[in-house]
Amino acid sequence: MMRVLLILIACFWYNNDCAGQAQKRYIVKAGEAPDEAIPGEAKYIFPSFTEGTAFLRSGASVKQQFNYNHLLDEMQFLNTGGDTLAIADPGLIKYISIDSLVFYYDKGYLRQVVQIRSHKLAVKQQMIQIPDKVGTAYGGSSGSSAVTTYSSIYASDKVHRLKVDRDVLFQTVTSWYIGNQYNRFEKADKKGFYNIFPSNRDAIRKYIAKNNPDFNKEADLEQLLRFCTE
Repeated sequence: MMRVLLILIACFWYNNDCAGQAQKRYIVKAGEAPDEAIPGEAKYIFPSFTEGTAFLRSGASVKQQFNYNHLLDEMQFLNTGGDTLAIADPGLIKYISIDSLVFYYDKGYLRQVVQIRSHKLAVKQQMIQIPDKVGTAYGGSSGSSAVTTYSSIYASDKVHRLKVDRDVLFQTVTSWYIGNQYNRFEKADKKGFYNIFPSNRDAIRKYIAKNNPDFNKEADLEQLLRFCTE
């Protein structure tokens, strides 16, 4: 009995530790720019810039050293001088392939998790300011508890990283999306599935009522997507 109790306690601490890692928060002090204060391993998907190919809607393609920045929601690349730049007009991108990962752009960057026929399940992992310590990060004050997304100001060819005027906390959050053959994406919730598969609305409703899928769980979303594409 004592051994079972110890195992349960160990599992409890292990699960809590894993959850804590998944929800790791980063504090940015007043006067700091989040893009400079938050470490690279937290804000970038790759440990270093990695060769990839951007496929344009025009049919052209471009090879670069890419990396996705969770904090700025930017696909960044290195120019010949080694400077870090962001894609100026991501709407021209059909998709970007980096190593084994594929990214699409539809009002923000989404990473493909699985493709079933012409449809995709994609994830967006973005680092945002959490409401524990909300302020207007860029001057003034706010009583709002809404989550704030950090961004940059583009002026000519220069990028100005905005600084926070008080201590704020940042954390990575995960959102799921489904996309059609035209790479148009909807949130992977009940409404999103109805919009992507309008002719399957009744069948989807029955599937959801019977299986009660978790719309925040990858396996459940993939299973529902497979059902919709059968």
